Amino acid sequence: MTEEKMSVLESIKSTLLPALVKQGKFGADQVKFVDFLRDDKMSASSSYQSTIFFGDIVTNSKNGDSCARSIVIKTLPEHIFNNQPSGSLEWDYFLQFQNELLFYTEVIPLLTECDSDGVIAKLFPKFFHASIKRNGSSTDNILILENVQKLGFKLHDSKALIDYDHIKLTLEWLGKFHALSLVCKKRFPGRFRDVCAKISEAAWTEERIVRNPDAFYVENCKRGIRPLREDPAYRDKLGEITDAIQKADLMMAKLVAPVEPLAVICLGDFCRNNIFYRCDAEGKPSDTMFFDFGTFRYASPVVDMSFFLFMNSSPEIRSLHWDEMLRTYHSALVSNPDIDIREAPTLGDVILDFRRRGLYGYVHAAFFLPYMLRRENEDEDFDWYSQSGEDLIERSVSIGGERATGYVVDIVKHMIDKKFDFKFVENIETKFEKKL
Repeated sequence: MTEEKMSVLESIKSTLLPALVKQGKFGADQVKFVDFLRDDKMSASSSYQSTIFFGDIVTNSKNGDSCARSIVIKTLPEHIFNNQPSGSLEWDYFLQFQNELLFYTEVIPLLTECDSDGVIAKLFPKFFHASIKRNGSSTDNILILENVQKLGFKLHDSKALIDYDHIKLTLEWLGKFHALSLVCKKRFPGRFRDVCAKISEAAWTEERIVRNPDAFYVENCKRGIRPLREDPAYRDKLGEITDAIQKADLMMAKLVAPVEPLAVICLGDFCRNNIFYRCDAEGKPSDTMFFDFGTFRYASPVVDMSFFLFMNSSPEIRSLHWDEMLRTYHSALVSNPDIDIREAPTLGDVILDFRRRGLYGYVHAAFFLPYMLRRENEDEDFDWYSQSGEDLIERSVSIGGERATGYVVDIVKHMIDKKFDFKFVENIETKFEKKL
């Protein structure tokens, strides 16, 4: 552990955790902080955006009994405050952290009021504390949650393409979560609108689209199109998607713009990397939990579905189960007992919206899927998050080799076969066009 991390952790142990125990954040009967025992066996994937500590907070109750609770502490590292990178993959880290705190402190409590089935308690870890201060330090910007890995939850073993049982379970619970937005915006329209107004778009911003544009997403999107120019079955069908991706950043800003009545609170970066699963005695997935909401937004449910399905389902699964997967999601969406089925989106509505906005998932998968499929040690000497321009693009469009390119091409084939409406995005207006 670096000296910086040690300093942050010591401050948390000496000041913050004792104060939180006194406030009853870890139970009204827990009155004394004893220690925080760091768990070196637990680890998070390396991240430039946050520093993660795992461990057990040990407390004493009023009766003197000792209690240990497994938690995860997430902070913003000091370099975020000193030097915000400007590479093509860099989004506003502070806004992402701000969004995540908003999700736990305001969105979840509001949706819980509309949750007669207890979906929230099953889908998200327990929340204990959040603090944020833009001009502060790591110790001012902290999120503390339950460590559900100690409850048997873990990421899927595959980093990219996962099996159908896991996909089906994920879509069922995603539908149940999205349904809460439909209930909430009818039951508490003013409060729901006010919370959504606080969400900050951390990706498709004016900084990226107008002031500091680049060709990263455009060139990566071409990866799945270029090989099909030699395929007689597809070469005459590439015009509309080719036109659509020429301004990929602006297109994405349009695709995430909410349109009623389908718009819901979306989880954002919704893929295997941010989904935990727990399996039963037979090894089949029985429970799931979602996490990491820095890019959550109010948008079409296709924002979540397309990212997940294009990133984490194989061409074979999409070929065999596409219609079934959309039905699974829709059935879960309308299963909420508080939704009036006469007013709920139909399966046809979901399918049409996917055809219109599913290109969103392709833009992400075109660069991120090859990265997750890369060969071991293929990029160990390359700092993705500090690079920009031609060097980053050159590395990105080739990582994973021909195998990865094949998977990206298969997504383009799927979209064409399913008659995606690539021209629909032209009808969407944003605040950015007049500034370009």
